Amino acid sequence: MRKNWKAGRLEGWRNRKRDVEHSSFQSSKLPSLQPFSRKAGFSLLEVLVALAIFAIAAGGVLVALGHHFKNVSFLQDHSRAVRIASRQMNAMRRMPTVLEEVAEGSEDRFSWMSLASTDGLDEWPGLTSSTGTPVRLSVTVQWSDSVGGPAAGKVRLDGFGVF
Repeated sequence: MRKNWKAGRLEGWRNRKRDVEHSSFQSSKLPSLQPFSRKAGFSLLEVLVALAIFAIAAGGVLVALGHHFKNVSFLQDHSRAVRIASRQMNAMRRMPTVLEEVAEGSEDRFSWMSLASTDGLDEWPGLTSSTGTPVRLSVTVQWSDSVGGPAAGKVRLDGFGVF
């Protein structure tokens, strides 16, 4: 069996049903590449529908992102107000005597008001006048979005102390 590579066939293995004939280029089997042809790409309507769907989805994502940033800002302000209220409550508990008056203060956009009161408290079991007097402690912190603006949030912390 001799191979004739120049002719592109194997001698001795000639079977017309199995040989692959090299076909000439036939342009009728290729898609049409004429401009504005339906087979060449997407229609204007398809592109507009795809853009509308994308715009609706992007708008929803942007709205959700805006709500997220607003919530993050509110939670930061809320946690700062809780820290201020806790600090004021601890300061009231460290006082040697009870002062039944309203104390006020402010920090930046945050304003606080603290009150110590013995009104409405009955005697507690185990407490006598020599061991101490129960006192209701209350701290309220308000904050605004700008200095001097309307209140955007409020935190109230209540507790008891013995003086």
